[in-house]
Amino acid sequence: MTTETAQPDAYENPRNWVTRASRLLDRQLGLYARLDELSKSQTAHIERDETDELLAVLSRRQSVIEDITKVNEELGPFRDRWQALSGALDEREKGELRSRLEALESLVDAIAQRDDADRRALESRRQRVGTELSGLTRGRGAMNAYQKDSRGAGPKYQDRRG
Repeated sequence: MTTETAQPDAYENPRNWVTRASRLLDRQLGLYARLDELSKSQTAHIERDETDELLAVLSRRQSVIEDITKVNEELGPFRDRWQALSGALDEREKGELRSRLEALESLVDAIAQRDDADRRALESRRQRVGTELSGLTRGRGAMNAYQKDSRGAGPKYQDRRG
């Protein structure tokens, strides 16, 4: 004869869920700290115009972002039930969780600001390269006008003033 015991909801006992949420938030903080380091490295590579190194950093960032996404999914039930769950915490526990959340928010803001500045720098560089390429194309067209064509005919234009 088997008896089934009901598993208590993981969220009924604050000791269970606060420990799990804290561990997930600590993991999230570690991931965002790593993303912050990569963001700083990204900025340095953009400033030094190091394309290959920048691409390597972007690849590493993608891996960290995938890990962040996984942890976010695990945190989902805690976010969804935060109002009900936080009522069972004492002020010390609330303060500890709040400080982790504030640290996360600070890192996210710093990364977002740096990424926005990097995006603007890359956009400016792209526009500058586009302008240079456009000028190069016009210069080639002008040079070709003064050269012999493929049939051996003389240049289309000549400076006859001497």
